[in-house]
Amino acid sequence: MKIKTLACTAVLVLAACLALPATAQPKLVLNLTLNATRVGDKAVGIATIVNPTKQPVEVGKLMFDIRFDDKDSITKDDIRQQFTMPSCGSTKLPTKLAPGAVLACPFTSNDNIYHGAISIVSGAMKLTEENASGNYLGFDVIPKLMPISAGSKPASSTASASSKPPRSKPAAYTATLQANVPGKDIACGQKDYAGKPAAFCKVCGGKAAVQAACDARKECAAFDLEGPDCGYLKAAKGPFKKPAKGFTSYAKA
Repeated sequence: MKIKTLACTAVLVLAACLALPATAQPKLVLNLTLNATRVGDKAVGIATIVNPTKQPVEVGKLMFDIRFDDKDSITKDDIRQQFTMPSCGSTKLPTKLAPGAVLACPFTSNDNIYHGAISIVSGAMKLTEENASGNYLGFDVIPKLMPISAGSKPASSTASASSKPPRSKPAAYTATLQANVPGKDIACGQKDYAGKPAAFCKVCGGKAAVQAACDARKECAAFDLEGPDCGYLKAAKGPFKKPAKGFTSYAKA
């Protein structure tokens, strides 16, 4: 058995400690970004996975380790939540992520019955991996999602310096009702209804999922939300097509 060392995110001393191979840091080939909001005593959010490489990468499983503190910041292991997501929105895992493709994975935690902070670790892995042990294709953490009464705001991850550089805050968006951006689609390796490579990037899971997918791509300037669940990523903010019944266009401010 290889000797392993522990590399812990500084801001997550008690919440999460990731076991990494002693020989080197894991090769993080995927970009995984966590965003979450405190809703009562639950954490509701989305894990957005982007393949920045020039080769397809298979996402075998997406694992979560969620820990709950009491009001005195003591971690309560009796309600610790660990699970593997079987799908990301309408996409079942495992799935092969094409170069530039985006996978949006909405999640909801259990209730923190002790009413303290919630800490989240998420990692994308190969299907053959039995446990995390640092063998992530991509991972991210949210160190402390505080109760609303303590001044909680929507939280995004704080990644360790060994994994990736700090990210800027999510962009603000301006909504235009009954409008969409014709054309200007961003392709992300999906297939159309005929099974051919699609010229669009469709993300489902609600507005938060589509917005997170847009935030994760530098070339995304806007997205068109069709109804309440799915949307399309766009490389331009306009011009708009109006009226577009059932659509709302969100352009980066």
